[in-house]
Amino acid sequence: MICGDEFLPIHTMLAELGFEKAVFVCYSSLSSSLEQDLRIRILWSIALNSANTFSFQICKNHLWMLLATLKSGCNSEVKYQSLISGHELINLETVQDLIIQMERQEKLEAIQRLFDGRHFDRVVDIIIDNFSWKDVDRNVLLSTTMILIDSYLELNNMDGASEWISRLLDFTGGLAGTEEVIARLKRLAIERICLENTSNLVHCIVHLLVLGGYESDTTLWLILYRCAYHLEGEHTVETLSALYDGGCQMLTSALNILVTAHEVIAKHNKCFVDDHSFPLFVLNELSKIRANPAVVEVLSTRECIEQSRAFIDEVHQCLFCLYACPSRRKRQLEEHGGTHNHEPSLKDIENVLSLLLPDKIPPYDGTCSFDLIEFVQKKASSFLEPTENEKEK
Repeated sequence: MICGDEFLPIHTMLAELGFEKAVFVCYSSLSSSLEQDLRIRILWSIALNSANTFSFQICKNHLWMLLATLKSGCNSEVKYQSLISGHELINLETVQDLIIQMERQEKLEAIQRLFDGRHFDRVVDIIIDNFSWKDVDRNVLLSTTMILIDSYLELNNMDGASEWISRLLDFTGGLAGTEEVIARLKRLAIERICLENTSNLVHCIVHLLVLGGYESDTTLWLILYRCAYHLEGEHTVETLSALYDGGCQMLTSALNILVTAHEVIAKHNKCFVDDHSFPLFVLNELSKIRANPAVVEVLSTRECIEQSRAFIDEVHQCLFCLYACPSRRKRQLEEHGGTHNHEPSLKDIENVLSLLLPDKIPPYDGTCSFDLIEFVQKKASSFLEPTENEKEK
């Protein structure tokens, strides 16, 4: 290649167009005595077009030299032109932005190495305290935030994970990347999240269920229920009475979510999937809430006709979905599909009996007795221990 100071402007143009030999010539000819315009274009070319010739650190060092050169000039607002495609403008702003991008790339590589090495606490420190999100590419934003969330989860920091899951769900808005965020959402231990972050999760989940096309996702409904249960906290007779006076239809506000969820997922034929896991979960929660001392006390001290009716209606609906009993005769039960032939465990039977057995012994021909007899005959007979007289017969 022809050398000489008189040819340096030509080498600079070739360096800007990506010719490696020209870049090397410019690098060798660089000095403080060069004209300002030429020196700036050479520094810019070395920073951008010498990745295959020099190390990353050398490229970045020349970018810092360029920044210092621009700042030391009589007029720091001067703009210079380059032939480098996509980087035609050279000024303080474009140089500073490129430095940010290069340092970000360094940090991204360090973050990935640390994450692969399971140094999750260091990953969190870098991203939270020393990472620039300015003008970051959408894919980079998603992948980096996913790494941050995964690191929080590995550290069992549920508050940190939930805070960034909420932010990312707001950002994705049900579009690309949402599925990956939901996968992390499903790993959260809700009971270990502060109330503020739990409330933020509720807003994000409701948005997905209502507007994001996820209304048939059973797991999302259950997470929403757990959030509501966590937000309600421990109930007292006073808080329950206030709920009922305010028009709450079920025994707790959180149970309203399960009733709504049951109706919605049934429309999508999801009630019976995964061996009827949803109605089984609902029955378990209904049994747990009904046995709560505050609920027991409030039901014994005041009339809760509306709440009790809504409660037993949901019990009957779940039993019908699982076992086809009680029968639909004279009841407002909906057909949600499936075989209605789930085989109950002993725990399932205990839950059902706790829900159907009344506080006071009913008459033999009462409807409550009929429900119990029907369920025991159809599903619980194999668990009953025969008496001595029955054994002799």
